[in-house]
Amino acid sequence: MKSIVVQFGKFLFNCEEDARRAFSEALYEHVDSAYAVKGEIEPVEFDIGYGHPGRPKKGTPPMKKTEYRVAVTMEFDE
Repeated sequence: MKSIVVQFGKFLFNCEEDARRAFSEALYEHVDSAYAVKGEIEPVEFDIGYGHPGRPKKGTPPMKKTEYRVAVTMEFDE
């Protein structure tokens, strides 16, 4: 069961729907577990540069890419 926490802690998804679907599928495999598993989708932003070589124009912000991570928490369910 701890593998699900490690798996989703390292993996980034391109869209929120993909992250939600992958987490739902992983939960379905662990239905009979003694743990209550919860997951929250967190957006993660990365600067990916300016899109062209050379110096950017003054005041031009770098382009950003948003990916999504699933933050998994487990609690022992009595």
